[in-house]
Amino acid sequence: MSPPAVGLEPMQEADLDTVVALERAIFRHPWNRRAFEREVGGQPLSHSWVIRDSVAGVVAYACAWHVEGELLINNLAVAATHRRRGLGRALLVRLLDDAREAGLERAILEARVTNAPALALYAAHGFRSIGRRPRYYSDGEDAWVLALVLSPPAGGPGKRGGEETAS
Repeated sequence: MSPPAVGLEPMQEADLDTVVALERAIFRHPWNRRAFEREVGGQPLSHSWVIRDSVAGVVAYACAWHVEGELLINNLAVAATHRRRGLGRALLVRLLDDAREAGLERAILEARVTNAPALALYAAHGFRSIGRRPRYYSDGEDAWVLALVLSPPAGGPGKRGGEETAS
């Protein structure tokens, strides 16, 4: 039996109930609904995506901003039932490709020092630690600040070489 089809799409207001429920299931200190509403509420800086499984609906999402030449990755999550399938990688690649197309120079994010899967994903894509934020999270855990220098997309600006789907 083949896996269900998966599509990568811009986050819409209709996705918010599912995204908020996933956020609560995944994180000890989740974003609230209002935070996600700002991501899809016409905020011109925001670039937010979901991955939709044809059976389960939204199973992964990412929220990022394009600000002053930088891609700020604010949130990236995959449902526990859909991990280890490349969905986080697909979201990250989409964010990075969009940033390159927009001519952004650097991607930056914070990640919990104990979040080994996230740190491995970012390292695999070339992110490097540029600092540590002591007690960054509300529970007192530190965060690594990770950054990646972005190069122009293959083929030059405005040339995307990928599909709108993730596998």
